Amino acid sequence: MNAATQSLELFAWNDRFLTGVDLIDNEHQQLVHLINRVATLHGTTTGNTGARATLEELIAFTGEHFHHEEQVMERVCDERFVMQHKVHHRKFLWELEKIRLSDSSSGAVEYLLRFLSSWLAYHILGIDQSVGRQLRKIACGMSSAQAFEEEKSHVSDPATSSLLNAMQNLTGIVSQRNQQLTELTTHLEATVNERTAKLTDAVRDLHLRNDELLSLNKQLAEMRQQLIQAEKLASIGSLAAGVAHEINNPIGFVKSNLGQLAASVQALLTAIAREGVQLNGIDLGALNDDVPELIRESLDGIGRVVRIADDLRSFAQINASGIPGWSRLSALIDGVVRLHPALLSGRIDVVRNDPAPVEIRCVSAEISDVISSIVDNAVDAITHDRGRIILRTGRDDKDGWVEIEDNGKGIPPDYIHKIFDPFFTTKDVGAGTGMGLARAYGTVRKHGGRIDVRSSPGSGTVFRVTLPLGE
Repeated sequence: MNAATQSLELFAWNDRFLTGVDLIDNEHQQLVHLINRVATLHGTTTGNTGARATLEELIAFTGEHFHHEEQVMERVCDERFVMQHKVHHRKFLWELEKIRLSDSSSGAVEYLLRFLSSWLAYHILGIDQSVGRQLRKIACGMSSAQAFEEEKSHVSDPATSSLLNAMQNLTGIVSQRNQQLTELTTHLEATVNERTAKLTDAVRDLHLRNDELLSLNKQLAEMRQQLIQAEKLASIGSLAAGVAHEINNPIGFVKSNLGQLAASVQALLTAIAREGVQLNGIDLGALNDDVPELIRESLDGIGRVVRIADDLRSFAQINASGIPGWSRLSALIDGVVRLHPALLSGRIDVVRNDPAPVEIRCVSAEISDVISSIVDNAVDAITHDRGRIILRTGRDDKDGWVEIEDNGKGIPPDYIHKIFDPFFTTKDVGAGTGMGLARAYGTVRKHGGRIDVRSSPGSGTVFRVTLPLGE
């Protein structure tokens, strides 16, 4: 605020403002002092912060002053005049509160200061002077009602009247501005609330989309892993079918020739023994014992190669001619448990947990083979005397599942992603071909399901086979 503005806005106290009531006059002078202090602080290096703090002090003191003034009037003045005065006070405080809450900028502080100065002049020169005149008349013996009626006809001097009219006009302008500010504030609040709601909705949508993206990324990662596995199995399956076909041809005539050779050798040895032919350097007794055994072992080896070829064909195309039907998972488990020799030996405890029947549409022989292959691996993983295998079943809205849990030695982390690969095995040479889980994986994939595995060394393994319920 510049010097010219200060000279117009600073409130200059003089005897003209005295009402004759010491309490009221003293508090008026304190009000003038506070207004002048606000004017001095406003526009200086102290900034709006000090001016606003002093304004708060001024507002609090004004409320206290109004209370004291009303107490003085209520004891002697006409109640109609007291009521008018109270209304005037309440209206001022209401206007002041609206100004204070509407804005805190430098311009708003200056406008509030201007309003306080003009209103205080109007308040002291107008209504409070009327209070002083009525109190003096009542002190001289006039009734409060008569003093009030005579005050209605009182005419101020021209200068005071002009000043009061100007102050009243300014107060009206401030009230109009307050109304505009109130409406603007209400509109701004509504706009802010609307935009806040939209922003909240946008943030919520963003979180939902982020969650969806995370879920999609997880599904894509799983699908990628499954595709890699499927492509790998498809490639190896194609190779396995070709290898099986190529093996079967020579194995067929080798097996046939060995059978013919076995018959011919046996006939030869029988003829030699019957005719009593002696062959120098040859032990016919040992030859008679060894040759059949050697041929039998060779035929066993050929049979083993045939079984490997059959496994290769099964892996390449798992019972493609099987016809799906409705099967209960618990019934399939029953068949495996009843026929598996390791589970019948008593060395391994079998725990069942399939409280509710779960029926799926599948080729039952193939799913039984899947369960049996996983049970085989569970049995092989249990190297201690007393083992435990837990068999569970369950379902949700779309899928049924069976879990096979063992308390065996577990699967090392380096092997967990290889267990479904064809020919991968940790068993000793000759103890297995490594085709069981690969064949099981292919069977489950053909049924539209999946196999999940959880394991850690020393803590056992859990296989979960999830299959669609079907329609």
